[in-house]
Amino acid sequence: LSESDIESFLSKANEIEQFVNSDEFPIASAAQLDKLMKDTELVMFAFNTRKREHEERLKVFPKTKEYFKGMKSAIESFRVGNSNIPLEKINELSAKVEEISAWFDDMSLKQENLPLNQNPILYVSSLFEKIEPIERLTKKISAIQSGKQETKSQQSKSEKNNSAQEGNGGKTIENEL
Repeated sequence: LSESDIESFLSKANEIEQFVNSDEFPIASAAQLDKLMKDTELVMFAFNTRKREHEERLKVFPKTKEYFKGMKSAIESFRVGNSNIPLEKINELSAKVEEISAWFDDMSLKQENLPLNQNPILYVSSLFEKIEPIERLTKKISAIQSGKQETKSQQSKSEKNNSAQEGNGGKTIENEL
């Protein structure tokens, strides 16, 4: 907790104590007491959120550094190991990995320099959102590498559309709209 968090929490606790010990307490409304309790809960929620995020970062960040190393190694193996992968796809993946890896290095360094009592600037969920495009590109390249341009779900959708077009004289609902 930061000094301001501690002061805020103690202030709310003192406010509750004074309220409970005052002459007004027996006639106080439940809403007044409820508001004081909610204010106190907000301070604790902020603390617990920072704590939980910090614990997640301790687990995820080291694995993320390993992930980027592994991706860079995989990109090199794509470049030298398989000629049926278009170079532009490999370069696109490489650029995306470099971009997000640099972003992660910068943000994690800034995060490491922040005191634990401050709200994080790099959330684990943000990191996962940033990595998602890399995962999509990797799946596309893996499909090309294995000779499968389309996934099974994409093939079944294509087959359904083709059979629907054949059965309707080449018309689909999408075409008619």
